[in-house]
Amino acid sequence: MLIGVCCRVEATVELEPRDAGTMEQVLSRSGAVQKGNWTKVLLSDAVADGAVCLDGSPGGFFIRRNDGVDPRRWIVFHQGGGWCGSDANCASRAATDLGSSVHWPSTYNDLYEGSRLFDTPPFDRYTVVYAMYCDGGSWAGNVSAPVRVANSTIYYRGRRILDALLENLLHVQGMNAANELLYAGCSAGALTTYLHADYVRSRMPVTARVLALADAMFSLKHDAFGGSAGSYVRAMQWGFTAWCAAPSVNQACLEAQDAGQGYLCLFGAVAARYVSTPLFVLNAKYDTWQEKAIIGVDCPMSQCNASVQRFWAAYGELMTANADVLPLQHGAFLHGCSAHCQSGISLWENATVANVSMRIAFLNWHAAIVSNSTAPAARHIDRCDVTPCAGNRC
Repeated sequence: MLIGVCCRVEATVELEPRDAGTMEQVLSRSGAVQKGNWTKVLLSDAVADGAVCLDGSPGGFFIRRNDGVDPRRWIVFHQGGGWCGSDANCASRAATDLGSSVHWPSTYNDLYEGSRLFDTPPFDRYTVVYAMYCDGGSWAGNVSAPVRVANSTIYYRGRRILDALLENLLHVQGMNAANELLYAGCSAGALTTYLHADYVRSRMPVTARVLALADAMFSLKHDAFGGSAGSYVRAMQWGFTAWCAAPSVNQACLEAQDAGQGYLCLFGAVAARYVSTPLFVLNAKYDTWQEKAIIGVDCPMSQCNASVQRFWAAYGELMTANADVLPLQHGAFLHGCSAHCQSGISLWENATVANVSMRIAFLNWHAAIVSNSTAPAARHIDRCDVTPCAGNRC
């Protein structure tokens, strides 16, 4: 199932692929293997339909099928890795594992993203798909013609890869028999979740319950400290047109924007208002990725000067206000720690808001949704500035 294609324009904004992260995060990317049996699947059959990475190689995923795994319950988790913000930047990215499948490892090993979730009961018994990220645009691009950059050719085809992924999972891997799907992702994968959760739900059997988890990227359209637009704002303004993203973002969000403002749907805090699929928002108020790309500083909140802290605290309050007006079925866990992507690091168990851990908050929300609870979803939000409230722990 392919959507329409469109023309594009040029721009020259660049954005680094991903924050270096804490030492724990860096070590978790070093090659340690998540427990379980993982199989790599390349979507080679979809190359003829143009479903390719930036460099033209096939997209793909890793799938975990352990003994005892329930084939009726699934997680599809999108890898993160930032965005490219210009043709030249995307061409450079095409030579990396975030733009090409040529050198992907033989098994899932990026424990920074999702690993704690995957081993948390009951999800340790789910069939897990870890969708590798190689289009640079949160699976939203669908530009028909290849793009020439100096001596290289690149492709903005993320939406075609998404359709190929779903076709394979539903008709080859057995997800058509699912009665539950948790659609999730970290960082750029979290934005993928915001953008596509409702579309993915529309592709699932009507008998399947679909829920979503966005780990990071509850981001706001906001000036950086000092008054200029941050690098993320500039990149999304460019990417919305360059990737031909309009047909791929949440369509209810797109219809609600003024003319020329559709790129706002590439901000998680904007898109989340229009997601109808039950959604859990997981974010640090003082996100270490938003620190540079949106706030425009190079210091964790607790180490910034007083002026930056006041500016960032106001941003955190605005993030909280956006969480407060989400649809009633959406849960949230917003804490005052410095972090980014937390479903694969120790904060999953250790961070608390009002003495409720991130893991327990998510599990309680999940259990309530699955049991058809009609009560508004719980929101666990640290409402203190700079220093976490009592009962909140990092």
